[in-house]
Amino acid sequence: MRNPATKLIELYGNDLSYCDPSLKDTFHREGKKVLRRLAACMGLRPGEYDVRSNKAGIAVSGEITLHTNSIYLQLEQSIMGDDAALLMRSCKGRKDYVGGMNHFAPIDALADLELLAVYLEGVGQNQVCGMFWNAEQVRIDIAHIRANKVISPELERVRDRFENDEITLAVFEHAIHNAERTKSAA
Repeated sequence: MRNPATKLIELYGNDLSYCDPSLKDTFHREGKKVLRRLAACMGLRPGEYDVRSNKAGIAVSGEITLHTNSIYLQLEQSIMGDDAALLMRSCKGRKDYVGGMNHFAPIDALADLELLAVYLEGVGQNQVCGMFWNAEQVRIDIAHIRANKVISPELERVRDRFENDEITLAVFEHAIHNAERTKSAA
């Protein structure tokens, strides 16, 4: 099955300023589709989020926004470069347009919507470190988010050992996986 964001990622590779208007229209249409799919991966139902698009003027790509009660995500061709295609931050409701700390990710983060959905959960709960997407830090942040859902005294000890550089991330992730299996079997 083709990734739902493939076409959007390909479109992003074009300069969306001073372009054929149909290219920009397609970018916004595909962007809204992908952000709705992302909302579904986050477990949100229609009415629990807004997806909107602002094409803006000819000199810019405009932006496509996913706004939930705890997350504000905006997709655009940023003047900050390709690593800032996605702006993400926590917010306090859908009328909060300022929100928390900015986090940025490249367009390729949309290639794995399930992973991005978990990461966004951490952004919404202010559990994410760093401003710019870094694959290793994302993996660490997601491990902590997953661990917090199934925390036990034993897993807390494993997490402390990871934080003290006594065990590897892979060992920490394995312990989380076992805790998740134990919880789902209960």
